[in-house]
Amino acid sequence: MGWKLVTMPFVGVAADKLEAAFEEVFTYSGHPHDAAMLVNRNPGLDGICKLYFSPGAARIFGSSLEAIGAFDCDPPQREEITLRVGHHGAEVELLPEG
Repeated sequence: MGWKLVTMPFVGVAADKLEAAFEEVFTYSGHPHDAAMLVNRNPGLDGICKLYFSPGAARIFGSSLEAIGAFDCDPPQREEITLRVGHHGAEVELLPEG
């Protein structure tokens, strides 16, 4: 299972609800080190937020991601994202530099 991407309006309740739901599953699953939710730092002019889920996150949250239409994607660039849910430093562990 690879990286998953969900796109939605940057400002909105939906992204917050998705984050809260993932955080609950992350906690219930014992805080797996390979699971993280990341968000793009700068949405485009269209205001679209890109939410990235690591392969470990897709493993524990896959059915929810499928239900909301997540799709496969390449890993994000480390310098373009911010960790939202996961262990401190997960973006360094999960993403290659550059």
